[in-house]
Amino acid sequence: MVFVFGVVCLMLFGGFCFWGFCWLMFVGFLLVFCGGVCLVSVFVVLVGFVFSIGFLCIFLLFYVVFIDDLLIWLQCTVFLDCSANDLNSTDMFSPIYRFLVEHVHREANMLCF
Repeated sequence: MVFVFGVVCLMLFGGFCFWGFCWLMFVGFLLVFCGGVCLVSVFVVLVGFVFSIGFLCIFLLFYVVFIDDLLIWLQCTVFLDCSANDLNSTDMFSPIYRFLVEHVHREANMLCF
């Protein structure tokens, strides 16, 4: 549970930082066009650009790697729907998915029986 919460927080943090640094880059461009080219405005643009691209990559990495596992975890815990068809149709090579499904099945069996 703590792991899933941490992944969600990292995804949100990456997304917010991406948009924040995009705004920083936008402010830098405004400084360049309105106040002329100076070292500070160019530095603000470069910092905003580099960090926005970096945080976008982090956000997309966490989204692509973990979103399927998070959705399956929510499906299994909220709706208790971990049928065999779902297990066979999804990516069983993901160790996170395998761990979540086995853990949820074990918990569901303890609750139901």
